[in-house]
Amino acid sequence: MKLAAAAAAAAVLLSACQVVSSSRPIRILGASSLQDVLPALASAYEADGGTPIQPSFNGSSQLRVQIEQGASADLFLSADAHTVDLLVAAGLGDGAGAPVAANRLALVVPATTNEAAAVTDWTQLATAGVRIVAAADEVPIARYADRLVAELARAGGAPTGFADAYAANVVSHEDNVRAVLAKVEIGEADAAFVYTTDAAVSDAVHVLDLPAGTGVSTTYWGLVLADASAAEAARDFLTWLAEAEAQAILAEHGFASVP
Repeated sequence: MKLAAAAAAAAVLLSACQVVSSSRPIRILGASSLQDVLPALASAYEADGGTPIQPSFNGSSQLRVQIEQGASADLFLSADAHTVDLLVAAGLGDGAGAPVAANRLALVVPATTNEAAAVTDWTQLATAGVRIVAAADEVPIARYADRLVAELARAGGAPTGFADAYAANVVSHEDNVRAVLAKVEIGEADAAFVYTTDAAVSDAVHVLDLPAGTGVSTTYWGLVLADASAAEAARDFLTWLAEAEAQAILAEHGFASVP
């Protein structure tokens, strides 16, 4: 009897250390800036015996609206904590959210452009006629960019009225950060702020240096949704994202560990 009890206890302990596999995939709504790394994470997780991942991507704010309108999903991966907090406050989360990874902002310009129109220094963001593309106000990258612009306005060498001049040069507001990046890639914008991980996957943009002491860190958060049909598997995947294997994959794609 003692042997049987010990074997049963060992089996419970072993199962607690293994990833959970469900008969249906984990449906993930992910921030658009995760569309390169999430497939790599999914492959590694599935190779470990975890439940298959079924992702779709958009701006975090647009995904929040979809969830509020009843979108069928198990896990939400947001580019910020604020959007997750809104869902939790609305009773649409299964428990609290959890931090997943960190990122930073980069100032990008087209890799090839008309030299006369080229932006070669961050101070030129305040030059009249420069075309800046930003994200819509509710998109996380827009709030992060506003914080960075405020920092730059206080930096040495900043033109007088830098923040107002920057705002006056914004020619469009996009639904997500990848749409912002695309505008710069095809030359429809002279400059934009994106995540460093977005800049890293594009050969069509060039990253400009920012003044020492400036910069905005960002944190991605995950939330199991209240109506998740694969809630246990989703929680297991969210837990796995904090483990060494997942963090190494995130680092390979330019993300940092959560401070």
